Amino acid sequence: MSDIILNKDKRGYFTRLFDKNKINTSSINFNEIVNINESFSIHKGTFRGFHMQKNPNQENKILRCVSGSLLNIIICLNKGDSHFGKIRIIELISGEEKLNLVPKGWANSILTTSDNTKLIYFVDQYYYDKSEICLNYRSFFFPKEYISLITTISDKDDNSQIINNINELKNIL
Repeated sequence: MSDIILNKDKRGYFTRLFDKNKINTSSINFNEIVNINESFSIHKGTFRGFHMQKNPNQENKILRCVSGSLLNIIICLNKGDSHFGKIRIIELISGEEKLNLVPKGWANSILTTSDNTKLIYFVDQYYYDKSEICLNYRSFFFPKEYISLITTISDKDDNSQIINNINELKNIL
């Protein structure tokens, strides 16, 4: 998670959303941005995810909520990583000027917590449908208290693979 620094004056503000030098000094190596994507969700309770790409097409993503609010729910799928199988939940609210970095090997999802939520995200790898992994929110790792909040979901996400235990999770990559 990163704060956005606003340089304000009487006109409004200016901010830098991405600085490769700052990102690459962390443990993340962010290649060039190849896509800037936007999603808009009409209804509170819209769920998108869990999505990621397998090697060699894994991607880093930087997310920013530009209207509304959402929970960015991610899970580490990097075998051998001490965070493997662990969930992180980051709240992004428009106007709070926050970015969230989703590193390679983490499956990404969002759950909107308000109507009319818009998200932009920067990606450093092109999308390859043959590399995509989709995991179902009914999998063992998804926090059960959030299931009842889901009101809108695509058929693709609703019918994605359900993972029942940590051993199944280890075998999906």
